[in-house]
Amino acid sequence: MLRDMTGKLVRYSTQKSVDVGYRATYPEFDGCVGLVTHYTPVGKHDGKSHATIDWVNPRPKRGDNGREIFSSHFSLDRFDVIGE
Repeated sequence: MLRDMTGKLVRYSTQKSVDVGYRATYPEFDGCVGLVTHYTPVGKHDGKSHATIDWVNPRPKRGDNGREIFSSHFSLDRFDVIGE
């Protein structure tokens, strides 16, 4: 993802996480939609683009206590862009 992704709507994809080889796929996030609020084009530790995602309703829930997750940090290769 070469352009600035701030302000884009994205959808988390467990399948994309598997396809790119991540061991942790976070199925509780599958299909959840969020807004990119911060974008880093090249991450220091892996060279991939990363983003802060503010989740929109319905928000993902933590498996251990069922609380809603409001914000997350992920590499962008786990997402599909669904809106500008």
